[in-house]
Amino acid sequence: MFTVMPVHYISIILSPFIKLLSMSTKFVLKLLGMKTEDEEEAVTEEEVKALLKMGNESGTFDDDEKEMIDSVFKFDRRTAREIMVPRREVIAFDIDDPFEEMIDEILETRHNRIPVYEENIDNIIGVLHVKDMMIEMRKHPLKKGDVRQMLRQPFFIPETKEADELFRIMQETRHHMALLVDEYGGFSGIVTIENLVEEIMGDINEEYEEVVPEIECVREDEYKIDGGVLIDDLNDELGLKLETENYDTLSGYLIEKLGHIPAKEDRDIIETDGLIFKIEEVKDNRITQVRLRMKDLK
Repeated sequence: MFTVMPVHYISIILSPFIKLLSMSTKFVLKLLGMKTEDEEEAVTEEEVKALLKMGNESGTFDDDEKEMIDSVFKFDRRTAREIMVPRREVIAFDIDDPFEEMIDEILETRHNRIPVYEENIDNIIGVLHVKDMMIEMRKHPLKKGDVRQMLRQPFFIPETKEADELFRIMQETRHHMALLVDEYGGFSGIVTIENLVEEIMGDINEEYEEVVPEIECVREDEYKIDGGVLIDDLNDELGLKLETENYDTLSGYLIEKLGHIPAKEDRDIIETDGLIFKIEEVKDNRITQVRLRMKDLK
């Protein structure tokens, strides 16, 4: 059945819009002599996308509405691993960190929930809720060992969990953060409810957050791109056909093409299929900024 399941998972947020869309879609399908989902033959995703394109071109749907509905289809195919904040970017505390350092980090990052580990980050023992800490600080001065008593049970899930299924589970269990583990049991990253909602609604930025686009057009056929952008998103945004079986991000794709991890000072240029990628920044063995120029695509 076409978007029934993914739409279900965002119905709380988009229920009025989804109901209107559903009724409009069924009406249009009947006008075109096509069967609705209530009939024996289901409507395919391709047919719905074709109708959306027609509706967008005729002004029935604006660009934002079309993009949101397209995101529903993408969401249904995503895994937690593709959405997660990767391990190296996760703010986490060692249970033995000085309390003052924890407070400084909280004030700087303004995160509400922070994983806490013991000895190494693969051994996460709980999640610290800043609200719980504030309540305890109000009651009495905190001392060493108090943080352990505040930790909430961590919610672990495999990184291969489908995004729509994860959304449903997190709604049912009222968890706001999931800790992802790989096939070996190692910690690979986190996914929050906000991450999942942003997959459909677009980025939700706080007042203090600097909005930096992952893909920025600097001039015709030239783009500045975040190395962490998903290959699927880059393909969709720029109409490309990049393929890789081993990596999810542009950084991984370029490392695969190079055959090695570039050094911090390297500014390698990779040419492939009419595309010129120039590495502009490398941090912690990861390509963080890339310049893309399209030379022979027109």
